[in-house]
Amino acid sequence: MRKAAVLLGVLVFLLASRAWADTPAQGARSWSSAILGAEGWYAGALPPPGLHIMSYTFYYHASELKGRKGGHVPLPNYELTVLAEVIRPLYVSDKTVLGANPAWHIIVPFVHIDQSSAFFSDSKTGLGDIYVSPLILGWHRPPWHYVAALDVIVPTGRYAGRDVTTIGHNHWTFEPAFAVSYMGEYGFSASAKFMYDIHTKDPALNYKEGDQFHMDYNVGYAFGPERAWKAGVCGYFL
Repeated sequence: MRKAAVLLGVLVFLLASRAWADTPAQGARSWSSAILGAEGWYAGALPPPGLHIMSYTFYYHASELKGRKGGHVPLPNYELTVLAEVIRPLYVSDKTVLGANPAWHIIVPFVHIDQSSAFFSDSKTGLGDIYVSPLILGWHRPPWHYVAALDVIVPTGRYAGRDVTTIGHNHWTFEPAFAVSYMGEYGFSASAKFMYDIHTKDPALNYKEGDQFHMDYNVGYAFGPERAWKAGVCGYFL
């Protein structure tokens, strides 16, 4: 049984970008720090007991803004680029609780955002909002695997309410989650993770973001020597 593992993942960061048309009438803006679309392979399968260090590298680029109902928001020459390195230490216990292995993790994002249009140009670099989990429970019933957890998103990121670009979002988020993975004997796998976000009020804006439901999903296939290569499709619903 491995006691430590390092996983390097290169993923597409499907950032939930909000247009100005999707903000309160007073000009305030507040949204969620939840990362969307990142949980793909084995979302419902905890690794073996021990300490694991995972690193996710995200790149996202957009040249169009969408409004509340998906319509185009006209903003000439708009460009948005996000680069992020996310470090996730995860410890899995060899003990059992309710037949599951308990685990704990912390998710630490370092983010660079560059945003510009015909009317403004702004960029920010720094620590984002950190995830912590007081408890994760993982069950293994091959070929099925399950995870139940509570994540808390802490407002640690750099925040300035009047800036065009801000990394942190200045409110706490409580996110219960449930994930399931199917890992077939012949290489086929599928995963889904269901999350419900409950936000607290942003005190700087006196504004509370509404609750959000989101789901990450992945379908893939492992192939090659010892099935070391994997290909698949992942995404999210919000």
